[in-house]
Amino acid sequence: MAQAWRQFVIQTMFPATQVVTANADQNVLGKRKKKRRAEDHEVKPREDAPSKSARASHPAGLNKPLPVPERSLIGSSNPSLKPTVAYAIMGPRIRGKFDEQKAVALGLQRGPLRAKLSKGECVTVQVKDDNGNTFVREIKPEDCIGESVTPGVVLVLDTPTLGHIPGLISGFTDSEPFARYLWKYTEGCKEHVVRAVFHLCGENVLEDERYKVFMNDFGPEVHHIVASRRHLPNAVTFTSAAYSQLRLNQLDPSIFPVQKFSCNVEKAISNVCGLPAKTTIMRTNLLVDLHPPRPPAQNLDAEKYDIFHPAVSSNSFLDLPELTRTRYMEAQAAVQSDNRPQLEGLPGKDVMICPLGTGSAMPSKFRNVSATLIHIPDHGYILLDVGEGTWGQLARKFGDDPTMPSNVWQILRELKCIFISHMHGDHHIGLAKLLAMRQRLDPPADRPMYVVGNQQVFLYLREYAALEDLGLSPGSKNHMTQILVEAIHWANTAFSSNHLGYEASRDSISALGDLCASLGLESLRSVDVAHRTTCHGVIIKHTDGWSIVYSGDTIPTQKLVQAGENATLLIHEATMADDQVEMAAAKMHSTVGQAIDIGKRMKARNVLLTHFSARYPTMPPSVMTPQKPGDPTLALAFDHANIKIGDMWKMNAYMKAIEQSFIDLEDEGNDDTTQLAEVDIT
Repeated sequence: MAQAWRQFVIQTMFPATQVVTANADQNVLGKRKKKRRAEDHEVKPREDAPSKSARASHPAGLNKPLPVPERSLIGSSNPSLKPTVAYAIMGPRIRGKFDEQKAVALGLQRGPLRAKLSKGECVTVQVKDDNGNTFVREIKPEDCIGESVTPGVVLVLDTPTLGHIPGLISGFTDSEPFARYLWKYTEGCKEHVVRAVFHLCGENVLEDERYKVFMNDFGPEVHHIVASRRHLPNAVTFTSAAYSQLRLNQLDPSIFPVQKFSCNVEKAISNVCGLPAKTTIMRTNLLVDLHPPRPPAQNLDAEKYDIFHPAVSSNSFLDLPELTRTRYMEAQAAVQSDNRPQLEGLPGKDVMICPLGTGSAMPSKFRNVSATLIHIPDHGYILLDVGEGTWGQLARKFGDDPTMPSNVWQILRELKCIFISHMHGDHHIGLAKLLAMRQRLDPPADRPMYVVGNQQVFLYLREYAALEDLGLSPGSKNHMTQILVEAIHWANTAFSSNHLGYEASRDSISALGDLCASLGLESLRSVDVAHRTTCHGVIIKHTDGWSIVYSGDTIPTQKLVQAGENATLLIHEATMADDQVEMAAAKMHSTVGQAIDIGKRMKARNVLLTHFSARYPTMPPSVMTPQKPGDPTLALAFDHANIKIGDMWKMNAYMKAIEQSFIDLEDEGNDDTTQLAEVDIT
């Protein structure tokens, strides 16, 4: 089945070629053998291949989901009955040390024979005895090579609830593949040795007596690394980005809030009785060396770059360099002196834009990939694209403590709509995780969440749902409703999406009406934009009179200008600098200047630039150009910022201060920026 699907996909991707396989019975040596190998993979044009100018249609069935697995991996709706997976990672057997003196004594000199011996082969050499007679000696690997190092094993055990403990224990005691890792079966074993066990423990699991007995069954020499919410601090992992936000918090606390974290633990792991002696908590930058085996230890080279936690633990005012303080005060004075009375009564001025990911292609040190959260007061939230790690960004921004106000669970409950612009990974990989986390809401959300995307988005979700409950079925407690982006195109006046079918278009438009009612929207429409794959922007219009346009990934597109005319806010990608116009065109992206020009042609009031290339790890190319009367207000997006539409102008006033703050980070030696890699998302 898998091979048939693979062949189907290949033939669909490359319809003009076919693979010709040579006769497997040929037995030719030398050059003829090499020629046969080449012919095995010879690719020849098909006689019925379409012309290069013709666009081949997709074969029937391409957009149908894969068959449902015979055994459901989702399990019961009861969390304690949902299956989890344990992993055993076994390292290689490492050859023993080669004994040079023994080899010479046996007559084995340096050369290719030693290489064969090292590979486990026996070799023969001609040597002379004490009487000068020559004879042949066979040398075995064990004659010169020391005992090999037994392969090390690392186990990763996920035990999310107390209900999973019996199944985990029986999986080790009753199942041969995993029973061999327990001490009573492996003591003195030469096949493998367990070095470390990683325990991912849910609530109350670590302190359960059954689990502690199970941990001790691995023997006294195994190291146990534990992740348990009650026993770990909620420390920041990406400390450079958090430290940058901490500095900018002194510029404007409302726009740059400090990320949620905690260095305290509810109960120290040392106070948990009965754990194995070699138990430690899982921490960022913890190293576990398997060869040579060493106790888990912190990577001190990595920890020296953490200046965030020392800064917040000192409880003292963050000392800024003199020039930075000056830039901050100048920016703050400029904002205070310009109270913008004309913004009073502006429709949408309190709508909050929360960039969660402002980079492109792949996560970088200061910027995650695409995700922008919009808060409509008294109505809820809209999320534009969901790149990988979006759930982590949400949890770090709002905090995951359910007892705190406006925590991430409350945000998830009030999230009414997710819009996916296209199927490049940096825009959708985090979607399934977000939907899976939404299934944990208890009590359930009082209304469904609407996901707007193309057919491929929902095909991917349906197939992923075979592994994890995403709320796709109508009976799910936290149901998701799909809206096909093609059915809500801004130019559609009726059910004109004929390739979708009448019912699909009708259902999407009906669901759109419910979505608009829940968010107080007048309309939400898609617009096709020009990118390397099918991509859509979105135009959101509210009954209060404001509108937001999101470009997705695109080159400058006139359709977007027409569809979003007179927008209150344009959120536009600005991947490249203005000196990289050709590269931007080749990759089907926009430059900073092109994005600004779209805003001007659209007559947008505000333009927020985002989706910056990793070439600009801190500050993207400057947009501090003189503004003419009537030009839109320009702002750059930063991860974790809170920017009200009515405060968008402040970001422009703060730009020099923000730039100076990033310069300080480089001067302080905190510029260990990830090496730039050319990543081509096609």
